[in-house]
Amino acid sequence: SWFELDCSSPPDREHALCDGQEGPVVVTGAVGTRRSVIFDGEGDGDLDLITAEFHAPPQVLVSDLAQRGTTRWIEVRLRGTRSNRDAIGAEVRLSAASGEQYRFHDTASGYLSHSLMPMWFGLGTDEEAISIEVTWPSGEVQTFDGPFASTSRLELIEGEAQPARLE
Repeated sequence: SWFELDCSSPPDREHALCDGQEGPVVVTGAVGTRRSVIFDGEGDGDLDLITAEFHAPPQVLVSDLAQRGTTRWIEVRLRGTRSNRDAIGAEVRLSAASGEQYRFHDTASGYLSHSLMPMWFGLGTDEEAISIEVTWPSGEVQTFDGPFASTSRLELIEGEAQPARLE
């Protein structure tokens, strides 16, 4: 339990979690996550989460964002050839019409845990990414020129000019 709302009286009855509810509503949530894993369980581009609390069962939080509307994203996997194979330590910049996003590839997602290797970039209203720049752990800087359409799954390989498209 995180907190409780009384959906029968103000001001709680105006709360979004009281929509269609009467009386007391207990709101639960993770308040001190020790471990977490971020992943795309359904392969739909919206990210899901598993958390584990100390002395408690894990919580699986499944996102339904893709079911509620259009999602625009790009999944990027890195493969080092001169750097370590998983390219841990790489820096990635994705450029789109609305701006740039930056990710440091370390797979860390919490104390005592790590997430899957792909990185996801949300595109918002952009239909595509313009380019992706990778600074590999070896120090090599490589730019992959797009456009890369929304919902693309790409593997960027150190030293290769074009990304591989993943299914």
